[in-house]
Amino acid sequence: MILTSVNYTFTLTLNRASLSTPISTRLWHPQGSASRASHLRPWRLDWRLFPPRLVLVKEIGHLTSSQSTTQSRDASLLDRGTVSATISVEHASGTEDELTPSKRIACDYGTWTYDDREGEFWARDRCQVGCEELCRTFEGADPLPVSFVVTVQIGEDERATHLTNDRVIDEHRVMSKTIGRLRSQYRVETRRQQDPHDVHFVFNPSDRTLYANCKILRSRSSYYERVLTSGFLDQICTISEAMHTLRIDEDRPDTFQTFATALTWVHTGLIKFNSDDPSETSPDPESIYRLADQLLLDDLCAQAFEAFPASLTPSNVVRSLFSTFSCDFTPVRDFCIHFYVSHGSLKLLE
Repeated sequence: MILTSVNYTFTLTLNRASLSTPISTRLWHPQGSASRASHLRPWRLDWRLFPPRLVLVKEIGHLTSSQSTTQSRDASLLDRGTVSATISVEHASGTEDELTPSKRIACDYGTWTYDDREGEFWARDRCQVGCEELCRTFEGADPLPVSFVVTVQIGEDERATHLTNDRVIDEHRVMSKTIGRLRSQYRVETRRQQDPHDVHFVFNPSDRTLYANCKILRSRSSYYERVLTSGFLDQICTISEAMHTLRIDEDRPDTFQTFATALTWVHTGLIKFNSDDPSETSPDPESIYRLADQLLLDDLCAQAFEAFPASLTPSNVVRSLFSTFSCDFTPVRDFCIHFYVSHGSLKLLE
């Protein structure tokens, strides 16, 4: 049986001359019980040239107590199950900050299953790692010899831990998003139970409907305080039974979605610009800013204005400066001018 895991670490020193010379390093892998190895299995780490790579080779033989190497034909000495190997190459110590973990130049893995018989081959390639990036160190003028730390690990798949960590991180990310959506839904549902939706927004021509609460709208927006007061205040004591319908013309393709986002913010205080999740549609800061300004929602207007700069680049600032959005709102125009001045290398007309 193979011991749980064995690591071999050694220094590989290369210069332009040795790059073109095959190099082999012999490794001995102890096998047997965990308390006492019964024999040693020979391995080689070969430096091969075309393409440049390090190859881990398993030789079919073993070293017994008599110190003689023989080709194994005894099935009891053959390995069983799945075995893995890892080759990694890093800069030698002293070339980087000791407090900073070394960055691997190259790394690769190999996994295989032992058969009852190894066959007639004296040696088999089990794992290899490409070293093209390592060789780029020697491009141009002849440099001094450069040392690298090569680590070979046999008997345990290093990826298992990384894959587990990646899976936990992915699950945590999904769980966080799910909890965020559930929290938002819970707040909305709680609001619905506490404050019935007694205002209907009917959109023309799609005939879609959004619902809101009169008390909350009037408390958050002075615009709706005026709109919903006329002829409606007398029924405030029976507001759960009252119903008010506001009809909205869809003069823009995103009118309905913009209203839905703004009403969600009014009831929950939640809005997220520039979402990292590609499956989510982020609200348009310009559309939200226009609607928030119309409905006198100052806090929402401020949040939309903070999100607007993320859409500006040196290549589109001129177009944004002369857009209707900039012409309609002085703060937007002033910001575009400031952005343009800060990126003065941009020509006015492109």
